[in-house]
Amino acid sequence: MNFIKCVEIFVSHKKSHRARHSLREIYLNANKILCIVEDNNMKDLLNEGMINDLSKDHEFTRIMLDNGTTVSIVGGVEQTLEKVT
Repeated sequence: MNFIKCVEIFVSHKKSHRARHSLREIYLNANKILCIVEDNNMKDLLNEGMINDLSKDHEFTRIMLDNGTTVSIVGGVEQTLEKVT
């Protein structure tokens, strides 16, 4: 198996209309990745101030796995592709 180390961004707590996002390290099996796309939704949340602790120049990638799970990670598509290939 070929695992890659990533930093996932996820909703850790929802309070009324404002969700709290957190970061954690995860390891993904590169052989299970079906699709890698830019995550514009996370970028919009960052620009709107909904995500703390990250600078505005961060990029995000959404990864779809073969079991239908979707994961949002910190880092651009090109950066992610370099890890996978």
